[in-house]
Amino acid sequence: MELSYFIQYLITLIVYIKLIYSTTELNQQQNQHHHHHHQQQQQLDRLATFSLKFLEFHNHAHRRIDGSCCGRPKQSLSSLITTIKIETEICKAECALEFRICIEPYTVINILSNNTKIYNGPCMYGEVYTGHWGNTDITYGLLEASVHSIGIIHPWPVS
Repeated sequence: MELSYFIQYLITLIVYIKLIYSTTELNQQQNQHHHHHHQQQQQLDRLATFSLKFLEFHNHAHRRIDGSCCGRPKQSLSSLITTIKIETEICKAECALEFRICIEPYTVINILSNNTKIYNGPCMYGEVYTGHWGNTDITYGLLEASVHSIGIIHPWPVS
């Protein structure tokens, strides 16, 4: 379970690092937008596009993020007996994978690193859902992996 949170944190961190590197590119694009004022409004609002490919993911435990087995109805974690049953049970069904890619300021990421809940924040700089990405344990080649893009419309703060 904790590994999935670590992966979520790592992905967010990678997103943050990539954005730092693209800031100069952002500023150049922003300047160009002022010259081409007759472009489509959507294009004008977008300062940059962040693109990401997921190549590999493993869910060896075959569990959802809430700890319940994939392929079964989600169980209530209200009783201790249910919790023990869930933790000791061996899950065999495949899990359908879907990811939410969320870009937040670094301060939010710091708060996240100590949090074990699913992040439902506003995604200040944008978000995208992958839709059905694959099942349980999957590896894509670089060329076959889907590109997930987020249009960034807010300027990145200067630190």
